[in-house]
Parts: sequence; structure tokens; C-alpha cells
Amino acid sequence: MDGIFITFEGIEACGKSTQANILYNLLESRRIKTILTKEPGGTELGDKIRNIVLHEKVFPVAELLLFLADRNQHINETIRPYMNEGYVVICDRFYHSTYAYQATGRKIGLDIVRRFNEMIIEDCRPDLTFLIDLPPEVGFERKRTANLALDRIEKQDYSFHNSVREAYLELAKADKTIRVLDGMHSKDTLTKEIMDILNGKFPALERQINS
Repeated sequence: MDGIFITFEGIEACGKSTQANILYNLLESRRIKTILTKEPGGTELGDKIRNIVLHEKVFPVAELLLFLADRNQHINETIRPYMNEGYVVICDRFYHSTYAYQATGRKIGLDIVRRFNEMIIEDCRPDLTFLIDLPPEVGFERKRTANLALDRIEKQDYSFHNSVREAYLELAKADKTIRVLDGMHSKDTLTKEIMDILNGKFPALERQINS
């Protein structure tokens, strides 16, 4: 089986990281070659960039360039090599996050961000993206309930996060590889929906999962 690239997107506390981990563990349990990675991060350099962009004072354009540097390193050091070996690569955030957060949330502009991003990614695009949609107030209530600390981007006001959410939904209208899921659904319901979509899109993977 050729490599498959799957990404998870959404606002804070929508459940994307949980579902990415569930999918990774399920495929691993079926002895399917799988790797779970993330952005920012996914490489040694990426982890350093992650610490900067999430915790240091960074201006919007500098933030964008740091995310793009992280992505270029991530693609060349992690994503492409594993794809070439036939792995299922599961990534918690990829370039749709940049379009939603930096292009729209930071108001840098989609055309500018897309032009830079296209130079960075070349032909590395997800085969399938799961966008878990959730109202920002629900996500932050989850964080408060779990007593989780907020990073620099999470501390932005609701208008910022609402604009990010709307940007994601607009992206989904134009990109057929994005499947929108209702983040208000239970964890188990979301997992079933994800597996149904995955099995329908990748028959060879479904055969491996059910063998």
C-alpha cells in the first residue's frame, strides 16, 4: 500500500488530538505502519519552534514565517520519508491551520499566506483532512473544566477564535479532501464517523484494518 497522509484540524479543545491518537493506536494495533506527528513540532527543530511560537512574544508575520519554517523541516525530515516507506502519516494540524489562524485570525491575508505555503509544501498535501468543528466557547469551557493552561495563541479573545472557526468552514467548502465533523458529538461517535470515512476512501486500508 502506498503512503497515506491524514491530518486533523480544528479550534482549541475540539477533540482533534484525541481522535488523532485514537486512530494512531487503532492502526498500530492492526500492525499497520503508522506514525503520529504534529505541527508545530514533529522534528527536533520543530519542537524548538513550537516553544517559541506558543510561549514567546512573536509578531504576526514573524509567527507565520516560523510556522512555515517548521513545516518545511517537518515535510522533509518526517512526512515525506515515512510516506515513501508506505506509512500512514497522521498529523495533528498542517497547513489548513496556517490559513485559518495566520491568514484569517492574524489578518495577514489568504493570498499572501497561500503563496508562501505553496512554496514550502511543493506537492505535499493531505489525502484526507478531518475538521472537527466546535464553537470556541465550548472548547474553552472544556479547557477550564480540565484546568488546562492556555498558550499564547489560545489566550486570544473569542472574536479571534470565531474568525478562525469560520475560516476553517470556508476552507472546507472549497476543498473536497476536508471532511467536517461535529465536535459536539461524543468521542466514540466521532471515532466511528472517522473510521467510516476512512474505510470508504481507502479500501486497501480497510482490508488491512479488518484482516
